Order: sequence, then structure tokens, then C-alpha cells
Amino acid sequence: MPGDKKVDMEKLRQAQGDDSLRMANKGEVSNITGYAVGTVSPFGLQGGVDVVVDQNVLSLASLIMGSGKDDTLLKLSQADFVSAFQGTFVPLAL
Repeated sequence: MPGDKKVDMEKLRQAQGDDSLRMANKGEVSNITGYAVGTVSPFGLQGGVDVVVDQNVLSLASLIMGSGKDDTLLKLSQADFVSAFQGTFVPLAL
């Protein structure tokens, strides 16, 4: 999600076909992703995690995101991100 946007939870629920989706708490984030809150990366997640990204990132020249470490961020060109990303791009922004 671009930093100036917020997730529309209803759009996310519709995109995933799951009306029960909600924001995870700190413990759930760590248990589900293997990363601490604030460090979650769209890469290297533990199995079974569906990764969706707002389609607005496709208009960005570069993306800065969590790396899984609390002292490091990843910066990728949009083309490199699209090439490496194995999730789904959907409209999620409010």
C-alpha cells in the first residue's frame, strides 16, 4: 500500500472472498508472517500467506518496504518488484 493510502477493509474482504478478515494484532503478525510488526516484507513469508498489494504501487517508480529486520528497509524499482512479487495486485485503497 502506498504510504499515503489506507486499506479499505471491505475491498480486501471482497478481493479475498472472506468476510471475516480483520487487521491482525502484534502476536498474530509475528506468528503468521515470521516478522515483527513494522518489518513485514512481501517476500520470504512463511507458507500459506496470501499476499495482496494495492494496484496503486504499479504507478510508483520505486517502492520502499519492510525487509524483515527492524533496522533495514528494501528499496526496489517498480519493475524489479513486479518481477519478484508472487502475490496479487488489486484495488485496496480507500
